[in-house]
Amino acid sequence: SRASLSSPPLRSEPYYGYKLYEQLDDQVKKFLSNPQHGFRIEREKKKVYLSALLEPQTWYGEEFIGKYGTDKRFKEKKTPVRAVLNFITNYISERDVSFLERENYSVRYIKYDWRLNDSSKKQ
Repeated sequence: SRASLSSPPLRSEPYYGYKLYEQLDDQVKKFLSNPQHGFRIEREKKKVYLSALLEPQTWYGEEFIGKYGTDKRFKEKKTPVRAVLNFITNYISERDVSFLERENYSVRYIKYDWRLNDSSKKQ
């Protein structure tokens, strides 16, 4: 985490080897459930918004190609975008997956917010 608002949220517990994958999956779910910074769909406008962290070339989007770059779904999208969409379908609702698989939409990226992710101010 970059400890910024547009990064995955900070955990309130340390990462443990015996449950690391479970913890990381939980962080991805939390991150993608944040419509301001992670992922959102504007169904009426036919737009899908992804985190800037998932953008190819400038951030980490191309790192998903090796494992998720299959052309079985999202064939009309470029390989890095297709790979990210394949990845996120493991963490979003069935309703959102259905939209991604069936609708014609454009993909946009959410501007990165570098402000500090300081949850202590909420207490």
